[in-house]
Amino acid sequence: KSGALTAKGAAGARQVKFSGRMGRRKLKPARYRLTLSARDAAANAGKPVRLRFTVVE
Repeated sequence: KSGALTAKGAAGARQVKFSGRMGRRKLKPARYRLTLSARDAAANAGKPVRLRFTVVE
């Protein structure tokens, strides 16, 4: 399954907080892959970055 999160911020390095939920559903304990991509005000996309993370109980 896949989902999307959106966060707005000023230019430069950023951190994105993640609650462990996609919409109203909590992610089950497991390993996941995440792809982050930034867009500027003109909707130009930056190079996607892929990360892995684990949700634990």
